[in-house]
Amino acid sequence: MPGTSKYRVSGNVRDPKAPSLPLSAYLLFSHKSRMDVLNENPALDFGGLNKEIARRWKAMNERDKRPWVKASKDDRDRYKREMSRYKPPFGFDSNGEKKATSVKGKGKRKRDPQAPKRPLSAYFLYQKTHWSALKEKHPNKSFGELATLMSKTWAKLGASTKKEWEDKASEDKTRYEREMAEYTPPVGGTYGKDGMSIVPLCKKEYPALKKPRSAYVIFFKEQRAKLLEREPNLTFREVGTKMGQMWGSLTKEERGTWDAKASEDKDRYRKELEVYEKCSPFTPNSAPSAEAVVTALVSTSATSQAAVAPTTNAAASSSDKSGDSDDSSDSGDEV
Repeated sequence: MPGTSKYRVSGNVRDPKAPSLPLSAYLLFSHKSRMDVLNENPALDFGGLNKEIARRWKAMNERDKRPWVKASKDDRDRYKREMSRYKPPFGFDSNGEKKATSVKGKGKRKRDPQAPKRPLSAYFLYQKTHWSALKEKHPNKSFGELATLMSKTWAKLGASTKKEWEDKASEDKTRYEREMAEYTPPVGGTYGKDGMSIVPLCKKEYPALKKPRSAYVIFFKEQRAKLLEREPNLTFREVGTKMGQMWGSLTKEERGTWDAKASEDKDRYRKELEVYEKCSPFTPNSAPSAEAVVTALVSTSATSQAAVAPTTNAAASSSDKSGDSDDSSDSGDEV
């Protein structure tokens, strides 16, 4: 009979504690028969292995496929049952998929679209005012060429003219500070007082939990380099073929070494998962305030109850200061 369901690789970042996605009848068959096919045909590379599994599946009649179809249906029922009890942690939706918390650029935080617009520098105010006229005057020039022309035009301005734009920039900064003092982050704990998205502290330590590796994957990664040292001219396909042959020729005792390493990697994953879970104390339905999110995240990382209060106050103060720093360093982003 078919085996139990395994995790399916997903393109999205998924909550490690969310129920594993259901597998189709073919994928269940593929997982179960992969090692059997490889043992019977150790010379097969990765592509050839998948083709052979697909060929065997296609050659099966409806009666032979029936147990796998039933197993797939049971797996879907299991998934629905587990998802009905699933409570997503902070940062994940009801399907267990990670919510979008950043914009272009690794690790960059997203800004609340309803937050006050950042102030512009004197040059960017000048550029914003004159850009359309410059583009109309030089319709065939690229963006880079137009930016160069704008920069040269600004450099030729007299001190009195530049002073006018600097005064406008000062007024814009005053406007921003006034609006930020009145700004209230939306309910839900997504944004802080600085208008920037809140990133759970643990994501800095574990930006993406690395799933545990199988014995064969560990064997492949460690032995591939040694193989290429002995035979540096092997192609990618030839490396895959030889690695499959080497794995297939291992005795039960020799494979036990790699099984032990795979077990150690599972233990490593479990430990990281424990830390990860502590960093997601809220569910979307609880709708905490931004301050409550920061307080709880800092509190979970404190070593004692006595350290919670001062740590939280320091975090709040640091958040306000970092907001001012971000505002001044990112001036002109709105252009």
